[in-house]
Amino acid sequence: MSDEKQTVSYDKILRDAAHKGAGIHSIKNTYPAYLILIILLVMSFFVREIVSNQIEGELQSEFNKSTTNVISRIETVNLRNLEVLFSMSGLYDLVIDVVRDYFELYATIPTRTYTSISGISYIAQVPKSSLDEFVFYVRSQGYYDFEVQSNNESDPYYLINHSIPYSRNIHRIGFDLAPEKQMFNAIEYARDNNKATSTGFYNTRPDTLGIYLITPIYKFGTEREELNNRRNNFTGVVAVELNAQKFFEAALLNEFLVGTTYTPIDTTIAYKIYDKDENGELFTIYSSTNAVLIDSDYKPMLQKDETILVGDREITIRFYTTPTFGGQLTANIPLASLIISVLISFAFFGFVYAVVTSRSRALELADRMTRSQRRIVETSKDIIAVMKFDRNWISMNPASKDIFGVDEIEVIGTSFDDYVYDEENLREFNKILNLKADYEITERTYLKMKSQTEKFRWVNWSFTISPKDKLIYSIGRDVTIEKLAEEQTFLQQKQLKLAELFAREAIESKNFFMRKMSFQLRNSLTGILGFLQMVTGKLYETEEERDSYVKMAEESSEEIFTFVSDMIDSTIIQDKTAVAFETAKLLDIYNSAQSQYTMDKDVNHNVKFVIDDETKKVKVYGNIETLTIATYSAFDILSTGIDKTEVIIQAQENQYERIVEIQILGGANKLVSEMIDMYKLNSNNTIDALKDDKSDILLKISKINSYFNIMGAKLTVDTFGVEDGNLITFRIPYNKA
Repeated sequence: MSDEKQTVSYDKILRDAAHKGAGIHSIKNTYPAYLILIILLVMSFFVREIVSNQIEGELQSEFNKSTTNVISRIETVNLRNLEVLFSMSGLYDLVIDVVRDYFELYATIPTRTYTSISGISYIAQVPKSSLDEFVFYVRSQGYYDFEVQSNNESDPYYLINHSIPYSRNIHRIGFDLAPEKQMFNAIEYARDNNKATSTGFYNTRPDTLGIYLITPIYKFGTEREELNNRRNNFTGVVAVELNAQKFFEAALLNEFLVGTTYTPIDTTIAYKIYDKDENGELFTIYSSTNAVLIDSDYKPMLQKDETILVGDREITIRFYTTPTFGGQLTANIPLASLIISVLISFAFFGFVYAVVTSRSRALELADRMTRSQRRIVETSKDIIAVMKFDRNWISMNPASKDIFGVDEIEVIGTSFDDYVYDEENLREFNKILNLKADYEITERTYLKMKSQTEKFRWVNWSFTISPKDKLIYSIGRDVTIEKLAEEQTFLQQKQLKLAELFAREAIESKNFFMRKMSFQLRNSLTGILGFLQMVTGKLYETEEERDSYVKMAEESSEEIFTFVSDMIDSTIIQDKTAVAFETAKLLDIYNSAQSQYTMDKDVNHNVKFVIDDETKKVKVYGNIETLTIATYSAFDILSTGIDKTEVIIQAQENQYERIVEIQILGGANKLVSEMIDMYKLNSNNTIDALKDDKSDILLKISKINSYFNIMGAKLTVDTFGVEDGNLITFRIPYNKA
């Protein structure tokens, strides 16, 4: 019967599970997944639009880069030609009369170097009344066949005087340019404004489209400020004639230019260059090899018009992109991004759908895990708790009973500070809380905590500070046994070091005593031997028997002298570690100690040192290394446990006692004051007192005292109370130099 009930029960469970499973796929449970799918599909079209805009921006940037390359090439060649023009006109500012040889010398190199220059000419203004005189002048320069070539009925003439290269322009010597309207207007504009200018593009020769760059020439040294002065003193122009086709080929077809490096012209763009005629209509002056696209029905992806100057003539460049611009792959990227976004949308929809349908199972699993974790927290021997930034506990596990001796309920709502053993440990905790960060950080430290079951407990804390949650997640493990064992080991090491130091001090004291006694005995025996030698030398009248006794005394004294000398030598040989003494300025010792102290401390450790000028002049006699270490240790002791204090150093010579007394005074320091009292109370049993030492202050004082005993100096430490300050005094032998 029980089996039947059990079977029915299992069937019921399975049916219930199946019913729940069917409900999982209902719209009520899965609508978030469909909503996300719709949002992602809409976003996919936005992604396509963004990618399309980005591609268009990149293509526009590439197009601008290509067009800028064309423009910069033309501008570079234009500037080069202007430099030639100004170089030639500058010749007329230097020389009163520029004759044929000078002109040829300066113009030959540019015309040979730059193929776009058809000729460099000097065009003279010649009034009709002076025509015969001008012809004679020109012929006298070597143009023997010079004849005026003009149909001009007006006055004056604008005759080509010089034209280089001569071989290509011999037929143009004497040619009158006044009938050429563009040239005539440009010359008058240059004359009246005293500035370089240019004509438009026109057939400067019957078969050649070109342009003139011209600059005015005035009589040497004449005024040019007023318009009348310019017209009266005007003599002609220097003109650089450019072949339009060769000019643009030089700029755009990679003609070699000295000092210029060009990147190739981008073949994915087409361009045409236009100038305006007298009626303002555009006409073509140059075009790229693929410019046929511009005059066809082709609709480019990108196009624009740019204007630039040749001389001071504004010309227009029309740019088109070619069918190969950007490439087919680039054009299909927006569509590809849409397809990929749609696929990702459906993939994410499937993921969310699976998550939503498994939510009930996940919640059940999470509930089981939560219960399991709660059991771990409750049974753990480590404190696992949370406190606010105000240090008050808001959760606690039963481990507080074992560590603090207080039930978890009683701990909640109390402050963390209530359980810290002393101020020193509280300062350590405050350092952690003062760490500033915008993200979650974890800090670990050892703190001594109060306990109602023991005197104290050492706890290894891990604090995770979360600025976002404004909470401190805390894990604390009782490590009292390990910490006490560590402290005991450390104490034994300190006691061993101090014992070794005392042993060395005893050996040094013995050796010092033996040397001093030996020197005194040797000096006394030397005197005895001297007197006995006088007696033996019969300087006095003596009995024979006395002589024999004296002889024996002399022999005995020699034996004692030999023994004492051997003892001195033996003491010196055994004293391998004997310290070296020398005289030094107290200022040098202070500087060395203070420099080392500053390097060893962090930037937050602020100690002000005060030493007067008289103290700086004092000299001491002793081992310099020992005195430096002692001074450094005094600074370290007086500033232990505090971040800001003042240390005053004073010294004076006591000539009566033949010592230098150095006083080092520190500010109020409770910890140092307590340790000084402990040292004075246990001065005869310092090794045992080390178990209560804090921050190694007793050990440091004992080391200085031992070093000074070896050196024959003396150390005293005093405290004026917790609120007043502490004093360390050195009494060092007076300078013997």
